[in-house]
Amino acid sequence: MKKLLLVAVFVFAFALAITPAFAFTVVKSSNWTEVNNNVNAVSNTGKNAAFGVGHIGVGVVKTGDATSVNEVTTVANSNKTKIDCGCNGFTIVKNWNGAEVNNNVNAVSNTGKNLAGGAGFVGVGVVKTGDAGSGNTVVTMVNSNVTKIGGGFSD
Repeated sequence: MKKLLLVAVFVFAFALAITPAFAFTVVKSSNWTEVNNNVNAVSNTGKNAAFGVGHIGVGVVKTGDATSVNEVTTVANSNKTKIDCGCNGFTIVKNWNGAEVNNNVNAVSNTGKNLAGGAGFVGVGVVKTGDAGSGNTVVTMVNSNVTKIGGGFSD
């Protein structure tokens, strides 16, 4: 009986040794992001006054350009999974992402609200303004997943 048990153990051990590896791989990732962007840009060359007073009074205001530019970039919840094991078995990759993104972006440019006036015989007020320009760029990328299983590929 002992010899039979010993032979059975030997056969079982030999069978395990020649059986390919069996793997059960599980990858889980969870992400949650809350992003609040509050961005304001204001440029102003306005609210100027020019008044000419008297017989030949001249008031002159000349302003430059007013430009406001905002650039907002948000990147969140990016997962990259690479499984390169050459093993037999099951592979499970589970990604869960959630995001709430609030972008409040304002750009204001102003060369206005200028005053010009003349008083008297030849009083003159002159206002010359530059250009006003505003621009916003908002890029939001959330909840991206890249999963590669198996060999023979590059990053």
